[in-house]
Amino acid sequence: MRFTFLILGIVSILFLIVSKSSFDEISDTSELFYIYSNVSNVIAFFIPFTVFIFCLLTSKFMFVIVDECFEVKKLARILAISFLPIILNCILLLLVLYDFSIGLIVSDFYNLNIISWGIFYFIFSILTKEEFDMNFVKAIAISVFPSLLVIGGKLLFY
Repeated sequence: MRFTFLILGIVSILFLIVSKSSFDEISDTSELFYIYSNVSNVIAFFIPFTVFIFCLLTSKFMFVIVDECFEVKKLARILAISFLPIILNCILLLLVLYDFSIGLIVSDFYNLNIISWGIFYFIFSILTKEEFDMNFVKAIAISVFPSLLVIGGKLLFY
C-alpha cells in the first residue's frame, strides 16, 4: 500500500504544480483571480485521489456484477501502476511550462492528455485481466465501463 500512496502523492503534487504553474503564466492580479486560482489549485490536488476512489469503488461494484473475486490491495496497486503515464504527461507539461525545449507546445497537450488517460485505462484493463485471471471482456467491463457511463452522461446532458 505504500507504493500506492506514494504514486498517488506524486500525481497529486504534480497536478498541483501544473495548475499553479499554469496560473502563474497569467498576469491578472485581481483578488478574484487570486481566489479562483487557489481554489483551482486545491481541486487539482484532489483530482488523482478522486479518480482513484472512483475507480476503486466502481470496480468493486463491477466485480460483483461480473461475479469475480475482489481484492482491494491488488486493485489499488493496479491503479497506482496505471497512473504512470499520467505522471509522465505531467512531467512533460511542466518541462514545456518551464520553457525547456522538448519539441512540444502547451496546445499539444490536449491530445497528449487524452492519450495518457487512454493508456491509463489500457494498463488498468490489462493488469486487471492478468492479476485477477479473467477474460478480457470482464476486465474491460470492470475498468472502463463505469468511466464510459460518466462520460456518456456528460455528453448527453451538457
